[in-house]
Amino acid sequence: MATGDSNDPKALDGPSAGTQATGPSSGSPGGNQLVRVTVNLVPAAMDALERLSAHGGTKTDVMNRALQIAALVQELLDRNGGRLRIKHNDGTEETLYIL
Repeated sequence: MATGDSNDPKALDGPSAGTQATGPSSGSPGGNQLVRVTVNLVPAAMDALERLSAHGGTKTDVMNRALQIAALVQELLDRNGGRLRIKHNDGTEETLYIL
């Protein structure tokens, strides 16, 4: 398993590069089962995590919600040709392309 250590050649292998998960896993999402994960964040991501957790909730809460939102956004992008349309309260619309 990758350790996230930049001196470790395995750190860049596979989809879990830079992460480390420990604990039991049933293989199915949801429920009350917790999995501990270690991640390396760039400064901008850490700043965002700090700002969001300042609004209430823990950093764990913020990360859980962010990952669920990212999955939803990806699903919408996949269904809509790589774009999202936002309709504002004033009726105007804008299209977002996320690369």
